[in-house]
Amino acid sequence: MILTRGARITGAVLCALLAVIVAGWLVRDFRAVEEPADLVRYWAGYYDVRLSAVPTTSADDVALLVVYLVAVFAALRSSVAATALVATGVVTLAMRLPGLWNIGESAMSARFADDLRTRALVCAFAALAAGIALVITAGAGRRPPHDFSERTPTRPGQGASVTAFLPSFWQT
Repeated sequence: MILTRGARITGAVLCALLAVIVAGWLVRDFRAVEEPADLVRYWAGYYDVRLSAVPTTSADDVALLVVYLVAVFAALRSSVAATALVATGVVTLAMRLPGLWNIGESAMSARFADDLRTRALVCAFAALAAGIALVITAGAGRRPPHDFSERTPTRPGQGASVTAFLPSFWQT
């Protein structure tokens, strides 16, 4: 099945909204710390770095930003736009839903101000809503091809199977 033009545009706008939310938090962290290189080291896993402010983001947020930007272009240009939108929505739900439990805990109250936690909560709910909307858009916007010349989604090639195999090979 192929996505309609309206569903592609809606999906791209939702992915762009998610990218803007994540980019906003990344910019907040870059402005809050004195040395941006220390923040990058923190994201890389060097937790002994002395930061001037507690970061609100992690390396996962950088990865999510890349996923959202790729999904914008996939929604507009790719024949697998529906799959990209569903995958992006599911990843968003999986990454943002656990944050709802963490925001209200006492450890977060001690580390972050109330206004920062409130903004994080609003952004988490907006991201969850956009993730659900991505899945709904991908499902509701499907249509059959008009004629035989229209490109339809194909099966993954050998590159995808090799890429899927590599993480399991490294774990052994």
